[in-house]
Amino acid sequence: SSSSSSSSSSSSTREGILRKSQEEETTAIGAGGAVAFYNEEMMMKKHTQLIVEHGKRGHWAAALRTLRGIMTTPKIGRGVKKGEKKKQQQQQEEEIDNERRRLPSPDLFAYNAALAALAKSGQWFQALQLAKEMRKMARKRPSLTPDSYSHSSVLSACAKARVWEHALKYFEDHCDGGHQHEVIISPYVFNAFAHAMSRGGMWKRALGVAG
Repeated sequence: SSSSSSSSSSSSTREGILRKSQEEETTAIGAGGAVAFYNEEMMMKKHTQLIVEHGKRGHWAAALRTLRGIMTTPKIGRGVKKGEKKKQQQQQEEEIDNERRRLPSPDLFAYNAALAALAKSGQWFQALQLAKEMRKMARKRPSLTPDSYSHSSVLSACAKARVWEHALKYFEDHCDGGHQHEVIISPYVFNAFAHAMSRGGMWKRALGVAG
């Protein structure tokens, strides 16, 4: 009976160790997932901030490249031997490529930062194309649906370039009074639209449409 009790105790101990090991593994997997999510989020924030900085400097093309995850290779300083220079260049390109591969898909904040950069530089065509891309991607990722900030940036780009016809068409197609659209249009959008129309000398028409 002592041997059977010892065997039962040994069996329960093994089960306890196995259960504890499984619990620790589950906890580790959960923690790893949380860390991965945190790292991904921080990386996206870093790139979004970089897009914002490009926009502030009027570097809209660089903002778009960053949105796409395409980095510019830093230049190697002078005084480096030819062989070493080539080696360093390759290393930098590999690092940039690895970073691009790790970069998660851009979120709404990143797209809006790029749209703001385009608006600041008056790149109305690029802004229209980027908003179109967002609407297309939103079919699978609803979180990328253009919001009021997106709309106002597109209209501001049109205002900067004085292309009131495109501002009018965009407003009527995607923002007209907020009716039959997926987002509620804010006063910022109406203001951007009115500004675009007034820059084209069409402020009376703007009042008629917005009213």
